[in-house]
Amino acid sequence: LRHSTAAAAGVVSGIHTCLGTLIPSLFPFILLACLCTNSRAAQVLFRPLSPVMRHVFRLPACVAPAVLLGLTAGYPTGAKITANLYAAGKLTREQAARLLCFCTAPGYAFAAAYTGSLLLRSDRIGLNLFFACALAPLLLGLTLSRFAEKPEKSLKSTESAPGGIKATVSLCGFVLVFSMFLAVLHDAGIFQFLCGFLSRLGLTVPLSGTLLTMGLEITAGASQCVYWHLPVCILAFGFGFSGVCIHLQIFSFFHKAGLPLSKTRYVLARFLNGLLSAAFYLLLS
Repeated sequence: LRHSTAAAAGVVSGIHTCLGTLIPSLFPFILLACLCTNSRAAQVLFRPLSPVMRHVFRLPACVAPAVLLGLTAGYPTGAKITANLYAAGKLTREQAARLLCFCTAPGYAFAAAYTGSLLLRSDRIGLNLFFACALAPLLLGLTLSRFAEKPEKSLKSTESAPGGIKATVSLCGFVLVFSMFLAVLHDAGIFQFLCGFLSRLGLTVPLSGTLLTMGLEITAGASQCVYWHLPVCILAFGFGFSGVCIHLQIFSFFHKAGLPLSKTRYVLARFLNGLLSAAFYLLLS
């Protein structure tokens, strides 16, 4: 109530982000993901990946759309398909939790097309970001699969047609909430206080503010990173971690699906994924 003007400005900023960035860049890929996974051709399309899913990642063949589309189409897609698979009884609790650790990435549209080509004006940097954020979760999935048993053979796919489109709307709703929240934190001076605390630990003020913003909402964090001309590996870390805004959306998917997801373990996995993404970006660049 005390910062209603700032809250309103934050909502307006969030609307511009959704209309100018998220919906144009993510919606076409999520729609394509829905059409692929909901068609009969999907079984033929993803069948070559069945041995890879079963023998390499030790998961049922039906998870192929979640892995492939989760790494290429954008953040909510893979998690939403995973939640649908678990709700349909096609994944065990352990399989769903393990799959969730490596089916979430910014995707080509957000990492390469928007951040690389538009924000950084470099197609090469965008591609390096995309591949770094795809290789990191794959390495994490390979590591986790070493401790799992091979599943039974299965070629069933999943229907996620309405889910992917609803995921886009849900993502925009979360972005609006966190844009408003960030604006209120700035207007109340809380954000500046947190930046000052981090700066006393040895971080610069621009880096502190960017990390805080990324930790909450990755779209605004990416803009901050580019604005302050910070190293791109920090941006790769933010993409790999994905931010609390994305985390809460994924938690909502699995709350509806009935999966008692360990939030602490998931956030730790995302933090490790962020470190791996930054490392892969440095190697690729």
